[in-house]
Amino acid sequence: MKETLIRLENSQRAINLLIQAVLIIVLLFGYGIDTAVPFKFIVWQLVHFSLIAISDFYFDDYPHKRASLTAALYLSFPLFIIYSISIGAFDELFIRIHIIIIIIGSLLGNKIDQPFWKILSVAYLLIVVLFEFKNNEIQSVLMMVTLYTLGSIFLVAITERLSEINRNFWIINVAALFIWITFKGPFYEQSFIYLVAGIPYESSKILFNHLLSDQSTVNNDHQVPASG
Repeated sequence: MKETLIRLENSQRAINLLIQAVLIIVLLFGYGIDTAVPFKFIVWQLVHFSLIAISDFYFDDYPHKRASLTAALYLSFPLFIIYSISIGAFDELFIRIHIIIIIIGSLLGNKIDQPFWKILSVAYLLIVVLFEFKNNEIQSVLMMVTLYTLGSIFLVAITERLSEINRNFWIINVAALFIWITFKGPFYEQSFIYLVAGIPYESSKILFNHLLSDQSTVNNDHQVPASG
């Protein structure tokens, strides 16, 4: 039964992954989004959400935790933050807005429940505040930032709830992001990197589900039938 559910979830994630990949290609080559969002920030987001997906799997689902793996994950994000600063990621307003949306959305979704996520969220918030003081950009567009952030969080909250029923409902969020980007609404760059985030996240979830399914199969094969 569990393996059937994993296969169903993976098929739904695979559909979402394919749709998101196609839409990203269309946006890059049909709408010239690469001129607004430099390639280095696309790579940044791919790395970012790969780390998030790995950490999510490890702390929530991986049954064989080891001190060395835990330490490696705790070290990975400081290194990633250094990398982010070196390429100027936090100097971009749309990336700071993106971080704020992720943190508030995670708080509302009760996903910041592990010490790892709490430490990371506080670190990100401090960095966002520091770079905002440095660049002083939000103040001039505060109302627009507030409305956009609230709208994004509301959309994510609805699709999160619906996706608990069926993963395919997540396409509502993807479609809304795509439309917003094509019309180049305010902070559409944030919408684009949010769309990009689905590629490493869904890919990682599919891979990790396969690993769990294979491990479950191995464990079942090694079980000794009860005599009776």
